Amino acid sequence: MYRNHGMIDRDHNRIWGVNMRLQPLQAIVASHVLKSVDETVDIRNKNAVKLDDGLKVLSEYVEIPPRLKGYRETFSLYMAKFKRRDELLRHLNNNEIDAKIHYRVPLHLQEAAKSLGYKVGDFPMSEAYGEEIMTLPVHQYINNSQISYMLQTICEFYSKS
Repeated sequence: MYRNHGMIDRDHNRIWGVNMRLQPLQAIVASHVLKSVDETVDIRNKNAVKLDDGLKVLSEYVEIPPRLKGYRETFSLYMAKFKRRDELLRHLNNNEIDAKIHYRVPLHLQEAAKSLGYKVGDFPMSEAYGEEIMTLPVHQYINNSQISYMLQTICEFYSKS
């Protein structure tokens, strides 16, 4: 799938590139979608608040990023730091929850950045995030029972620790 591009796989890039996903047909669709963008953002933000609230009880295992007062966030992804992230990811995926890792390999360790001379340890926070951050679904099509199921599944995982 990635052979003819600068991407080796989903987490590794040979060359620097740009993310150009908007094609003309997509632009036409987007012009219609823009009419409901405020509603979509509101739903995603409400879903993120539900996840924030539900994960607070797991503060020993989950670190939620600070939410700045007075700013309106727009969640395309819900990110948090999770202890035992890879085990939890497998558990969630095995329970049909579409959790993912964005992005496992930090930019400075990508093949595309090799000429810059960075090595492991040069950006410890970035490397730590690559080992701990996971994304959960927060999109506008997820419903309250699915959010509850996701939170219950995460709580069950950590309760077995």
